[in-house]
Amino acid sequence: MAFHEELFPLRIALGAAVETYYSTAIHETDSPHEERIGRWTQARRRYDAGLGVQTKEQAEEVYRFFLARRGTEIGFRFRDYLDWSTGLWGTEDPTPTDVVIGTGDDSTTTFQLVKKYSDGTVTRTRTITKPIAGTVRVAIDGVEQTSGWTVDTTTGIVTITSAPVTDEEITAGFRFDVPGRFAQELGDGLRLLLSSRRLRTVPSIPIIELLDEEPVQGEFFFGGSGAGVVLAASPRLAPACPDAPPATRTASPGLSTAPPQTIFSSYTSSL
Repeated sequence: MAFHEELFPLRIALGAAVETYYSTAIHETDSPHEERIGRWTQARRRYDAGLGVQTKEQAEEVYRFFLARRGTEIGFRFRDYLDWSTGLWGTEDPTPTDVVIGTGDDSTTTFQLVKKYSDGTVTRTRTITKPIAGTVRVAIDGVEQTSGWTVDTTTGIVTITSAPVTDEEITAGFRFDVPGRFAQELGDGLRLLLSSRRLRTVPSIPIIELLDEEPVQGEFFFGGSGAGVVLAASPRLAPACPDAPPATRTASPGLSTAPPQTIFSSYTSSL
């Protein structure tokens, strides 16, 4: 897929709200029982950067960016200021031992950057493909390596010159961007906005995270529903949070076509 290593305007991204969600196919039977199939192994994020647009000039900046990407066709980098670091809270400075990215075996020299999210005994791993240049730090067995390695900021792959020996732990810390694209509905909204003489309403600027997912094998029907978490930071980051957007589903006999449910919403006015 086409992708530009261009960054969505930072001053507009600063005000974005984010929804994090999974896709789950749900088969409801005639009894109270149901079957659930997780269709994605990783969560997906959807942003609304419209809250960052305060002037018509900023709206025009987004429109030019939209045209350069040919609408939804070409992906781009988006900075999620609520989660853009392996450091504490997803915002603090990274350290070289933040996350384990591999274990030495005397032969492997390439390691994919990831971020891990843990709750109790459960850990979910997120593949990171767009680290920010100059922020990546690497350590082997807890000792930071200031040379002898490189990182490809377009793929998130770290290459170590000499293969780490067996059982050596390779860790990393970094800041990162999210690969994304514009959602289908953006074009009409921007055209309506730019046709007015002044900025009267806050536009919706929906941006969807791009995931490199493998299809789930053995799924016996299409459709289902989603569930997500919507978060917003303080006015310094994201002053408000929009409703979770509906998901597109194909109805099948016996399936629920109810809209996705937001299981938690946070609207905070200060840090």
